[in-house]
Amino acid sequence: MGYRVIRRACVVPSVSNADDMAFESLADAVRATAGLPDARIVGGHMAGLLLTAFPVGALVPRRTGDADAGISTEVAGSEIVHERLMAADYEPERGNRLVRGDRAIDLLVPSLDGRFRPLVVGERAYDATPGLALALSGEPIIIDLTVVYLDEREDRFDVPVPTVEAAVILKANATASRSEPKDITDLHHLLSIRHQYGDTETGGWRLDDEPLIGSRRDAARLLHQLATGARRNPLFVEAEVPPSGFTALVREWVAAPE
Repeated sequence: MGYRVIRRACVVPSVSNADDMAFESLADAVRATAGLPDARIVGGHMAGLLLTAFPVGALVPRRTGDADAGISTEVAGSEIVHERLMAADYEPERGNRLVRGDRAIDLLVPSLDGRFRPLVVGERAYDATPGLALALSGEPIIIDLTVVYLDEREDRFDVPVPTVEAAVILKANATASRSEPKDITDLHHLLSIRHQYGDTETGGWRLDDEPLIGSRRDAARLLHQLATGARRNPLFVEAEVPPSGFTALVREWVAAPE
């Protein structure tokens, strides 16, 4: 079944200087990848914007610091994103991270083997990210975003983010390489969006298919492992995510892998 391109409009106020820097980084990342079909905004901005676009009860979107852009290896090899950022006065801090004062943008590419590891494309080393290939292969959700900065100036730009399912897969994979409360928070928010808004409005959902294969199977395994150990996992306390609620969402919307 094909899904139409989904657009959601949001107005987001900046509430701190750190917010200003984060949203300016986001705007720069969006403009540096404009017109490239193989590019999505991922990471914390992805999760926060999806919850802003699909609000759920009293859940509050998590704010983030820098901006993460996922691009294909073909786009990375072309150097076009680096060239655009350099023209916008960014400088490389390392292969895939560029900075301009307090602004920072990380460029990610798909993992070739389902593992997090450095991947050299051309002459630059990128962070290869499991699940990103799936996120780039489908239609994005377009967030028509208006940011209101502390000084009351406004900036409007369209942010392409992965579907909710692809965002869940990316965030589930993140838990395999690190242990941080923010990933639990983001997964709870994303699964709550799926629960409230269904599959058609959020770009499609196949994590409940059986049998699961590929990156969906890998993500499902990680999600069920998290759900099984949620009551004993201190990250859920730090994230202020109810273990029982998280477990129920996983069991309802994610098939158990064989």
